[in-house]
Amino acid sequence: IALTYLGMALSLPGFGGVSAFASAMVFGIPFLLSLLGRNEIVVAAGIALLAGLGDVIPPSAIEARFAAQITGEKSFMRVVVKCLPFVIIFALVGLAVIYWADKLSFLVP
Repeated sequence: IALTYLGMALSLPGFGGVSAFASAMVFGIPFLLSLLGRNEIVVAAGIALLAGLGDVIPPSAIEARFAAQITGEKSFMRVVVKCLPFVIIFALVGLAVIYWADKLSFLVP
């Protein structure tokens, strides 16, 4: 099960750098099915959080490029470096949501 969490932490944001929608469809569903027995809605929310982090990570870094354009920053990589601690925090939050999905099931009606 530890490899499942490691795989989610690396593959969902990593492949999400190419396409967050493809990341959720290609990797999200198998990860969700591998964690059946937990609250599936909460697990899917954690997976969606991890897949969305890919928009900050190169090669595409769509959100970082947009933020660089808005702020007038020449290099979008400076934005990526500034965002990296927050990406790590949100990845840990996403993994925690998945790990404690049953305990967080009170959030789902």
